[in-house]
Amino acid sequence: MPSLREIGCAAPCMQNGSLPALAAVVDKHADLNLNRRVAPECITLNPAGRRDLVAFLQTLESAAAR
Repeated sequence: MPSLREIGCAAPCMQNGSLPALAAVVDKHADLNLNRRVAPECITLNPAGRRDLVAFLQTLESAAAR
């Protein structure tokens, strides 16, 4: 399984480089999740939750990468 270390340092994001930054990836996946119909497993993220998730993921960067 790939590590999340340095995840914020890998722009552009996605396997094809289609997204410019980590926040765009979180938005894309959160929006896709909203369109699914498996309600019990769905996690919805409001804008504050999305920002918090990106902030958390950015804490996984080393000091040298910042």
